[in-house]
Amino acid sequence: MALFERPEVVILKESSDAKEYLEKLLDLQNEVQKDTPLYKKIEKEIAVVKAGIAGEDRIMFELKNSGMNLVVLHDICLVDPEGNTAQIDFIVLTPYVNVFIECKNLFGDIEINAKGDFIRTFSYNGHRFKEGIYNPLTQNERHMLVYKNCREANKSKLARWGFELYFQRYNKPLVVLANPKSLINDRYAPRELDGKVIRADQLINTLRQMKSDLKSKKTELLDFGNSILEMNRADRTDYLAKFVELKSAVENEPANQAAEEKTKTVYQDEQVDNAAEHCGPDSEAADFKAPDFKASVAEDAGVADGIPQKPGSEAFQSPVVEGKVKEDIGKEEDEVRICPRCGNRLVMRTAKRGSYQGNHFWGCSSYPKCRYIENLPSGQNEG
Repeated sequence: MALFERPEVVILKESSDAKEYLEKLLDLQNEVQKDTPLYKKIEKEIAVVKAGIAGEDRIMFELKNSGMNLVVLHDICLVDPEGNTAQIDFIVLTPYVNVFIECKNLFGDIEINAKGDFIRTFSYNGHRFKEGIYNPLTQNERHMLVYKNCREANKSKLARWGFELYFQRYNKPLVVLANPKSLINDRYAPRELDGKVIRADQLINTLRQMKSDLKSKKTELLDFGNSILEMNRADRTDYLAKFVELKSAVENEPANQAAEEKTKTVYQDEQVDNAAEHCGPDSEAADFKAPDFKASVAEDAGVADGIPQKPGSEAFQSPVVEGKVKEDIGKEEDEVRICPRCGNRLVMRTAKRGSYQGNHFWGCSSYPKCRYIENLPSGQNEG
C-alpha cells in the first residue's frame, strides 16, 4: 500500500512575524499626521514589508502545490550558543535533503558574473541602471552556519565530527527570486553557484532534482521538523519599537523641534556672517559650513527627510520664540554644551592663525568630521 500513498505537504509553521509587523505598521500609520517625514518613512517601510510578504506567499503557494512529500517551516529564527542569530525564510525538508531558502522579491534582472558578483539591472524613467547587490547566497550560508551550531550544541565530540563531515551533503542553500518578471543570467557564474539561484517557478523541479544516498520516511521528516521548530525563538526583535519611538518624539516635543527650526533663520545667518570675522580665513574653522538644524534634529529623531512641522503650533505663531531660544542658548554658556549638528560635546577652541589669531570660539569635538562652531557673545573675546 505504501507504493500508492499520496504525497503530502505538511506545513509545521506557516505564520510570519512580518505579517504581524505589517499590521502594527498600518495601525501606527493611521495615528501619524499625513505628509510628514515620519508618515513617509513608515509608508516606505510598509511597501518593503508588503513586497517581502508577497514574495514569500508565492513560494508558499509553490510548495503547497508541489505534489511532493515535504515538511515546511516558514520564518524560523535561530540563536546559536555564541549569540549569532539567523532569520530563515523557509526550511524545507524533502525525503533526501534539507533546503534552506532565502526569498528575494527584487525589482529588475539579476546577472551573476564569472567572479560570483551579483549585479542587478533595472529600468527607471526611460533609463537603464546597473548596480551590485549583496550576495544572497552568502547571507543564506551564514544562516545555515547558525543552524549547524545550534544542532551541534548538545552533541558529543564524535557525533559533532560526523555531523560536520556530512553537513553539506544533506543541507543545501537555495536563493529564490519571487518576482515573476525577474530574469537570471548565470551563464558565466562560477560552477559552485550552479543551480543555487533560481526563479520561483523553478522551485519544485529544483527540489525534485536534489537527491542523496539516504531517503527519510514521512514520520522521520515530521520528527526532524518538530525538532527544528523547538529551536525557533519566539522572542524576536520588535522592529516596531523604532517607529513608536519616532512617533513619541514627534508628538511629545513638537514645540521644541519647531523652535529649533525657527532658530535656524536667525542663528545660522549670524554664524555665516561672523565665522570668518572671529576666526580669520586661515583658521581651522575657515571652511565652516552653517549648521543645518533641520537635518540635525531629523537625524537625532531617526527621520532622514526632516521633521514634521505643525503650522498651528505656538512656535510658528509667535515671533517671540526666536529671541527666547537665543536667550536660552546664552544662559547655557557655563553648562556642558552639545553640538546640535552631531550630538558630540562642544569644546572651547582658539583661532591659531589669521588676523584674528587668539580669538576663542566653541567648536565640535569631532572636528574635522563635524565643523560646527558657535561664536562667543560680543565682548567675551575682548582683552
